[in-house]
Amino acid sequence: MSSHLQNQGWAVRLPALQKIVHQNLCHRAVLSTGESVASVRDIADACGMSDSSVRESIKALEAAGHVESTAIRRGVTRYVVKVGARP
Repeated sequence: MSSHLQNQGWAVRLPALQKIVHQNLCHRAVLSTGESVASVRDIADACGMSDSSVRESIKALEAAGHVESTAIRRGVTRYVVKVGARP
């Protein structure tokens, strides 16, 4: 969990649903690497969103360069959040 990444994430201008997903990924991320592992269902539950809205938000965040994702097994993905310079 990284409050530092969350604080940096607030400075990123995004539409509302993308902002919520981005903040959730920042919250889950390890500070030194920006990495987290989660399922779309976990993110959706935490954000109060549908799975499809989370998938659309992640797709848009990736297209904008704010997040990188790599599937590691069925239903679980490794995310790397890109915000500011890492300490």
